[in-house]
Amino acid sequence: NDLRYMIEIRRDITGLMEAEKRVRHLQKEQAQDPLTKLPNQKALQQRLEAMLKESAAAAASAESFSDYEYPWHALLLLDIDRFQEFSTAQGGKWTDNLLKATVERLDMILPGNAWMARMTSHQFAVILVGAGATRVDARMRAVSLAETLQRGMASLNFQHDDGLPVKASSSVGLTLFPFVEPGRTADSRDLIVRRASVALAQAQQLGGGQTQPYSEELGSAAQ
Repeated sequence: NDLRYMIEIRRDITGLMEAEKRVRHLQKEQAQDPLTKLPNQKALQQRLEAMLKESAAAAASAESFSDYEYPWHALLLLDIDRFQEFSTAQGGKWTDNLLKATVERLDMILPGNAWMARMTSHQFAVILVGAGATRVDARMRAVSLAETLQRGMASLNFQHDDGLPVKASSSVGLTLFPFVEPGRTADSRDLIVRRASVALAQAQQLGGGQTQPYSEELGSAAQ
């Protein structure tokens, strides 16, 4: 039983580790959500920045500020109500299918001048491009779109594992842009998302299934 031979096998996994590191980096930098194939939060930030630059350039090229009729845009944040309860009760695979069904339904409803992205696990962003020539018109069209999306969610044809239909609902917070808040000199992508998030939080506090536009009063309360 004397040990006479010993074989040592070595494997250099440096290349494998570097490859995995590159994959993680690409996943972080990519602008598409892998589950829904929608643009992700990074893409949303890029889109908002581009739209703000376009509005600023158009305003700067006008002979006077009064001559420039810049279009108002709207950002809507839609959150699926009770998503965590669904996830706990049904599991991740079921909620993934719910998300895909939600995207399919919303995509059918959205008008041609709307653009959608996935913000978080159960939150979606919709940009309504050229919502209106005036702030009042843009606000009315944004609220109308929010209510249309909520009706679409309510009629979603999706079932629990036991075959019972899912009663899905959503909360929506929205804001208009470009909008210069008091005490600031310009709008920014982060401010736009913050305003919509404040409005969404208020809609959720009202019990879900609600639409809440941003207002200066909401902003003051959040501060």
